[in-house]
Amino acid sequence: MFLRGCKFRLQTVKEKMEEFYLLRTLLPEYFENRDPLLPEIQELLNHQIVLALPLNKEGPQTFILRTSEGDVNAVPLNIILKGGLMMLDMIMRENDHMVLGQYIIVDVEHFDVGYITQLTPFIIKMIAKGLQDAYPTRPKGFFILNSSPMFRALVEFGCHFLSKKLTSRIHFYNKDNLNELKKIIPNEILPREYGGDGDSCEQIGGKLDLCLNFKKLTISAELKTKMNDYREWFLQSSQYKVDISKKANNNHLHTEAETVGSFRKLQID
Repeated sequence: MFLRGCKFRLQTVKEKMEEFYLLRTLLPEYFENRDPLLPEIQELLNHQIVLALPLNKEGPQTFILRTSEGDVNAVPLNIILKGGLMMLDMIMRENDHMVLGQYIIVDVEHFDVGYITQLTPFIIKMIAKGLQDAYPTRPKGFFILNSSPMFRALVEFGCHFLSKKLTSRIHFYNKDNLNELKKIIPNEILPREYGGDGDSCEQIGGKLDLCLNFKKLTISAELKTKMNDYREWFLQSSQYKVDISKKANNNHLHTEAETVGSFRKLQID
């Protein structure tokens, strides 16, 4: 998985793997007790906040994050992050097509501002640095729909921790004018709610399209069932971490003390 994701560049593989397990060491709240049967994870899956669109035969795998499906009281931010990372780990293992990259559509039309109070600069930093430096993924584009000035400010803050290359791949669109997005995402897989000819988000939420063993196969299964099948793997994988005491140089370690504060009093004109 790491070799293919890093184009078989061994030094990059070693650096990514170290960051991958370092992330798990520094953020135990997101990487320990990864049991898909936990009530809070089941609640997240019921809300279908994260959707994997059908395979794009000629390009990156596309995901949609729908904040309208989130309920800050039922599904807090830490559960969205924990469950979302579990889904990402599972899909990376299952989906050979991921090597072609990923498109992420973030629909924030009905973003619950209650999530802002749960955000900290440290969380934003770890999300940005983790996706860039730890995961063997190839993000090709982030498309943010109907962003408020407040949400845009949070994204721009996160850009401080990203490379210029990744920052240039972040785009803001209005949901009423998705012509530019349609030039990138094939119309046949784009959900109807976003002007495409694909299935509705509700229909997609009950399916998981995967490539297995380098052969193109389509597996239709409820995401909850697939997550449950991975239960033992999730629980076992939690034990693998970095022994920080044996690291020769700890200067680059990310700590919450370096990025303090929250966005509870954030005001944007």
